[in-house]
Amino acid sequence: MRSLVLLGMSSLATANSLWSSKAASWDTTNEAYTLGNGKLGVSDYTRSLDLGTGIHTTTYSTGKGKYTTDVYCSYPAQVCIYKLNSTAALSKVTIYFDQLVEESSLWNATCDSDFARLRGVTQEGPPRGMTYDTIARSSIPGRCDSSTGKLAINARNSSSLTIVIGAGTDFDGTKGTAATDYTFKGEDPAEYVEKITSSALSQSESKLRTEHIEDYSGLMSAFTLDLPDTQDSTGTELSTLITNYNANKTDGDPYLEKLLFDYGRHLFISSSRANSLPPNLQGVWSPTKNAAWSGDYHANINLQMNLWGAEATGLGELTVAVFNYMEQNWMPRGAETAELLYGGAGWVTHDEMNIFGHTG
Repeated sequence: MRSLVLLGMSSLATANSLWSSKAASWDTTNEAYTLGNGKLGVSDYTRSLDLGTGIHTTTYSTGKGKYTTDVYCSYPAQVCIYKLNSTAALSKVTIYFDQLVEESSLWNATCDSDFARLRGVTQEGPPRGMTYDTIARSSIPGRCDSSTGKLAINARNSSSLTIVIGAGTDFDGTKGTAATDYTFKGEDPAEYVEKITSSALSQSESKLRTEHIEDYSGLMSAFTLDLPDTQDSTGTELSTLITNYNANKTDGDPYLEKLLFDYGRHLFISSSRANSLPPNLQGVWSPTKNAAWSGDYHANINLQMNLWGAEATGLGELTVAVFNYMEQNWMPRGAETAELLYGGAGWVTHDEMNIFGHTG
């Protein structure tokens, strides 16, 4: 049985997270698009996450027609895809980036006829912070306003639009050794981000979607938990299910319990891969400059808890991220810590760690 999470209202803006060496925490870049001119009356608004495919869908209606937006992040393509469809011709669409948490001197928003871009650094230094780069490419070309970095698209002759978003930083987990002075700095991400977004946009959206579903569903379907829907909860909005789930309801809600179980696996699939850092205490999603617990790793039990269900539910291959992190991040600096603090061989780490070799 496929799980579908019915969600409430939210903004069209999303956030991609990146580390700040200054605060040892996640920062965020924010991309947004606006649809239409002026205020439109919206009705029949629904928002859902299909846990069988990992695709988030928003639908709503206006006086002009019905709009559907599908959003998913593809591991095979290394980009996120926005697919907008309408029963009527689209009106003006504006695509742009904004940095909501950093000083304006640290970033620059630009655009061209088919993309909007945001480049920046988390701090000037010394030491200089992490360089990041994000590009959103549009399947329909438009007009770039160089003064604002906003791409305006006149889509009146189309009822469909695809936006491909790719991002990268100069963080390199293999550069945390004495030979590289523990800089964790790699190549400028510009060329990589240009390559993955251009490659993705050269493919059809249907191909990108198919490859994403094959990758994601292959992992999600490796384990199935079947619980009865004793409370007739199917089709009820998530916020209502959670509100109704309280100590006075002693028979519980197996449907909600299964939903949250599946959602936990969805989060792990979405945040732990062979080329990623492991999921941390906060997770990779943070709407603020300073994430809860600094978005770091706590070895007193929290890091382990993120992995408890992986092996038992068919996601063992995704735990490679945490072992790569331990080898590349803890061991080199941890060897220094062991020698300095304990005069011992081998390596050691303590309670709180980050991605820059902190083991104390």
